[in-house]
Amino acid sequence: MSYIDGLASGLDTTAIIRQLMQVESIPKTRLQERAKIAQAGLDAYASVRSRISSARTAANELASSTDWRGLTATSSNPDAVSVSAGTGAPGNSLSFTVESLAQAMQQSSGDSFAGLDATLDGRTVSITADGTTHDFDTAGTLGELVTQINDAGVGVTASTLQVTSGEHRLILTAEETGVDNAFSVTSTGWTDPFAITRSAADAQLDVGGITVTRSTNTIDDLIEGATITLHAKTTSEVTIDVERDVAGISDKVAAMVDAVNGALAEIDGLTDYDPETNERSILTGDSTVRTVARRLTSALTGAVGQSALGTPGLAGVELQRDGTVTFDEAAFAAAYESDPVAVERLFVDGAETTGDLTYVRAGWRAQPGSYAVEVTDNGDGTFAATVDGETAEVTVRDDGSLRVAMSTLHERLGGLTVDVAAGQTGAVGTVDYEPGAAKRLTTATNRALDAVNGQLTTAEQSRENRIKDLNRQIEAWDVRLEKREAGLRRQYTALESMLGQLQNQSQWLTSQLAGLQANYNQ
Repeated sequence: MSYIDGLASGLDTTAIIRQLMQVESIPKTRLQERAKIAQAGLDAYASVRSRISSARTAANELASSTDWRGLTATSSNPDAVSVSAGTGAPGNSLSFTVESLAQAMQQSSGDSFAGLDATLDGRTVSITADGTTHDFDTAGTLGELVTQINDAGVGVTASTLQVTSGEHRLILTAEETGVDNAFSVTSTGWTDPFAITRSAADAQLDVGGITVTRSTNTIDDLIEGATITLHAKTTSEVTIDVERDVAGISDKVAAMVDAVNGALAEIDGLTDYDPETNERSILTGDSTVRTVARRLTSALTGAVGQSALGTPGLAGVELQRDGTVTFDEAAFAAAYESDPVAVERLFVDGAETTGDLTYVRAGWRAQPGSYAVEVTDNGDGTFAATVDGETAEVTVRDDGSLRVAMSTLHERLGGLTVDVAAGQTGAVGTVDYEPGAAKRLTTATNRALDAVNGQLTTAEQSRENRIKDLNRQIEAWDVRLEKREAGLRRQYTALESMLGQLQNQSQWLTSQLAGLQANYNQ
């Protein structure tokens, strides 16, 4: 619908209505500003969530004892014997000479062929490997024979070797090295028999006068925590040393501290307040993120009674006056060298038990404390158990012992699991659970990020609901303002119409009076 301004009044009706609607729209504008602020807060929560997620990832790298079993391994002659480290007990060392390398058997045909498409003229091959004989008697060409052998999966691969132009020989090679993987070939119709071009052999080591053999040159069961690879024979001893990967663990602790500081810095920036300018940040006064920040620092720096060191500060992790956390690598290395068990216990998931209990694990919901375990024999091969009076799941293991586990969702004992010695019932003992700094940090971060009732999750849902409600109010105002504007236009249109009528009447009266005056003058 179009409108023409001021036909009768001369007023700029569109401008007047626009100004009136600006006044009418003030409540909607305020709602839009509130929705914008709420969305900015939601975006800020997402930024905090990302930082806390990084801290959780770093903490998970150190929360369990298995995370501290990393090793480093060195070889005195890496060109002849290389080594890679895994996990296990440190302090292993072994010296040996490499007497021989493992190799795979290889046999070659005495007959030669012009190419892969050369006919076999009735030649057949039988391969005996791992006690089983496989016959290949249907191939018509050399290429077909190669394909049939490779497709059969007999532990032997076939290929051809071009000796000279137009002279190809069939080569058979064991897929695995070692004497146990040797094979034999029976040929029919061939002019010359197959010949062994490389004998199967085991790797042989001399370890202080003891002969050690393996079927492969990659050996992972000689030294705990290390895999060695033989490359060449040696005339002198090669020494392999396996030690704790202190540098690797230190890097993980440093990464965890950096991740926590990153989260703290993000929260500090989003909640900052400048008293001089009275400027607030988007989350200034937000209790949720401040609580999360306090829990992060408390988790990482609080005392751990079950460690001989007592506090992470004695292993280089300290809380500063400005609220950040520092990590002293030298102090960590010194503490770890002096008492690696005590340092590990500062960070990992752990517990002490009494009676016939063995601690297994605990989930992030498990809270520190001393918990009594009771077991009841149901008499039908099944058992019931409680942990601190709460019903637990019981599994009978192969050796007759019991695994007693709390649900991972239990708010106080989530995932707490112990083993009970076979035949033990009644009050079987207690478990004193106390998580270390890294495990506490996984708990703090999970309590913030949990998808159901995490602190940030709840705060985000509240903001989302607020934004939805504001948007509904804004939409309602859109409808209201549209109706108001239409009403104003109707009013001003009616005004113009009335003024037009009055102007017409005025003009008519003026003309009538002018006519009367003219008649009078005559």
